[in-house]
Amino acid sequence: MAAHPEASDAKRTQLQGIIDAAQSSENDNAVLQRQLRDLQLAQENYLDATQPADFTFDVISDPHISDAASLANLRTALGDMNVLNPDSQALLSAGDNGDSGSEQQEKDFYRAVDDEHGSKVPILTLGNHDVRWQGSVRNPLHVLQDPTTAPGGTTPVFDRYLKNNGKYMINSRTGFDAASKHQLYFDQWVKGYHFLVINTEKDLKDQAYISNKQLDWVEKTMSIDAQAGKPIFLVAHQTFSGTADHLKEDDLGGSENGVNEAKLKQILAKYPQAVFFTGHVHNG
Repeated sequence: MAAHPEASDAKRTQLQGIIDAAQSSENDNAVLQRQLRDLQLAQENYLDATQPADFTFDVISDPHISDAASLANLRTALGDMNVLNPDSQALLSAGDNGDSGSEQQEKDFYRAVDDEHGSKVPILTLGNHDVRWQGSVRNPLHVLQDPTTAPGGTTPVFDRYLKNNGKYMINSRTGFDAASKHQLYFDQWVKGYHFLVINTEKDLKDQAYISNKQLDWVEKTMSIDAQAGKPIFLVAHQTFSGTADHLKEDDLGGSENGVNEAKLKQILAKYPQAVFFTGHVHNG
C-alpha cells in the first residue's frame, strides 16, 4: 500500500505525538484503547508504507480456539488485519481452527470469520486438531479413538466443516459447489488469482491423508489458466517432510503410506509459480 504523497516526516511525528499522548492518559476505556490501536496501525500502514501491491491477502494459521481468551485473540487479529490491510482480497487459514475439534469451537471460529472478514474471501482449511479423534471407532484400551482405524466416513467433523464452510466453497468462476458434492478439497478464484485448498480426508491424529483422487484433482485444477510468472496459491495444514523441525509423523506423509507426498511434489514441480502455505508447526 503506497504512502500518502504528502506524508512528510513532520506529519508522521505529529500523528505519533497525538497517539502517545492519548495512550499515556489514565483513560482505561476499552473502546477508546481499541480505537487508538487502530489509529496506530493506520499510521504504520498508510504513512510508513512505501511499496504498493498489485494483489494482497492475509494468511493465518492455528488459532486453536478453546476458550474466551483464544477467541478474543482471533477476533483482535482479524480486526487488526482490516485496519492494516483494508485492500486485502482474501483471508486464508491453514487449519487448527479449534483446539480439540468440538462443535462449539468450530461455531466460535466461523462466527468470528463471518463477523470480521469484511470484503475478503475466506479460504479455510482443516487441521489435525479439527479432525483428530472425532470418529466413531474407538480403541478399547484407550479413552480416545485410535486414529489409525477411523475411516473418514464415520466422523461428524467433515460434515460440520462442509456445513459451516460451504458458503465459502462455491467457485466464483464456475459456480461449482464442492460442499454439495461432499468434496473436502476445493478451489477459488479471487481477482484473477487461483487458490487451491488441500484437505485431509481421514481424521488421523497428526498427519494428513490425501487420496489419489484428490491428487488427480490438484493436477487438473492447477493447469486451469496457469500462466508462467503468475502465482498459484495452495494451502494445506501439514508441512512437507524435512521442511520443519517437527516429527515425521506430523507431515503430509500420512497419504497412502507416504507415497502421495512425493506425488504432490511432482505435481508442484511443474509449476514453479506455485506458492504453498502450511501451518501446524507453530514456528512462525
